[in-house]
Amino acid sequence: MITIGCLGPAATFSHVATIKFAKKYNETKIVFHSDFKSLIEAFKNNEVDEIVVPISNSTGKAVIDVLKELQLMKPFYGIRELYLKIQQCLVGYGKIEDVKVVYSHSQGIMQCIGYLGGLNDICIKITNSTAEAVELASKTKDKSIAAIGSEEASKEFNIAIIERDINDQGDNITRFMLLNKNKTKPTGKDKTTLFFKVEDKAGSLEKVLHIFTKNKINMTMLSSLPAEEISSSRTFFVDADGHCDDENFKNALTEVISKVKEIVVLGSYPKAETI
Repeated sequence: MITIGCLGPAATFSHVATIKFAKKYNETKIVFHSDFKSLIEAFKNNEVDEIVVPISNSTGKAVIDVLKELQLMKPFYGIRELYLKIQQCLVGYGKIEDVKVVYSHSQGIMQCIGYLGGLNDICIKITNSTAEAVELASKTKDKSIAAIGSEEASKEFNIAIIERDINDQGDNITRFMLLNKNKTKPTGKDKTTLFFKVEDKAGSLEKVLHIFTKNKINMTMLSSLPAEEISSSRTFFVDADGHCDDENFKNALTEVISKVKEIVVLGSYPKAETI
């Protein structure tokens, strides 16, 4: 049996993605964690075989609390990716005009911030997951309290949907990764995910980008992680076309190592073909 960890409780979008990933196996056990830190620690400590984490959303937002934890992981990992269409709903016991408090995960709030701006005088409260938000709202029985979450969560916790599809962006898609400890072999249609840390000064990033360009490697994502206030470094999260075992990728990484303070190759893996 394969054990797969994901953000809980049941009916989070991470849970939905995990169910889709799990179809590859004959028998699985899904283990819920209340936050990403404990989820990733469980994976590092071999308490689960695999984990599923959200990486980014089509709104252009990276899931920073996940990336901060992943950059601390040193070995190469086997990775599969999946793009999941996200349909956020407003759930509660009252009508829209009754709502004064809205619970949700920070990503759910960001994906619906325009919609929330149209509601009158509301208070936003952040939770560890959208499903946790729905569960909290379901327990209150209070018409003034609502939550942003999935249709699956509304069914799981038996609370009504006030309004469906409240995403600001109609095509709202979140990219999820499944990580295990089996390095993936090249397929010819691969992607590599890595982190590198450079000095926080002019020209440091450009030197690294030039190396990838020189080796004809297409970088499909480049995101800067928030720096510590007293840090003299800047960490970047990168997706690039190709496998780390490809000759040009090996050459690039060898040269990049001499230009950065630290580099972590999370893994190389086949690109997801469908959404």
